Amino acid sequence: MNEERQIVTPSSVPDWPRGVRLRYDEAREKWVIVSPEKVSVPNETAVEILKLVDGEHTATGIAEILATQYEASKDLILRDVVTVLQTLSDKGIIAC
Repeated sequence: MNEERQIVTPSSVPDWPRGVRLRYDEAREKWVIVSPEKVSVPNETAVEILKLVDGEHTATGIAEILATQYEASKDLILRDVVTVLQTLSDKGIIAC
């Protein structure tokens, strides 16, 4: 079976696939992505992006929130958001 790669764009609306979620792991004292097959530890940038993944915000919407929160350039943050979401989409962790 050959699935076509989903390309993440600024208008993409990321969401969690069934059985995958972000949660804080008290034992590790870190945020983790929990899926049926494994547990992954995202970096700090990815965590801030993933906290906003809700199936409603677009990549641009997430970037706008983070740009305001961190008083940073929306364009710079949008590039990071799209890159992180694309990487996670390619791994099947996020659906866009």
